Amino acid sequence: MNHPSTSTSNNETWPKRFFAEKEFSGTFAGETVTGLAFAARLATMRLITSNWAWGGFAGVNTAPDHHEFEGGLFFRFFFAPRNAVCDTGLPSLQRWR
Repeated sequence: MNHPSTSTSNNETWPKRFFAEKEFSGTFAGETVTGLAFAARLATMRLITSNWAWGGFAGVNTAPDHHEFEGGLFFRFFFAPRNAVCDTGLPSLQRWR
């Protein structure tokens, strides 16, 4: 038997080998929870200029044993100028008539 301070046959020190085996090849206690889960996210954005927009988002993710809430603000830069947030860049239908 190797002393904890000596090397093992595969050149790994005892603590490294011991914790790696416990982490990856062991069995772990667990639990099963059933119930209804729900997730939702809402976001909005407004153009500041033809290349810049700002916006915000909020969300919720909930389950019987987990509850998560998120929210934030952001700035977004568009490489091509836009006329609206949902500008598709498609040609106008008037041109095809």
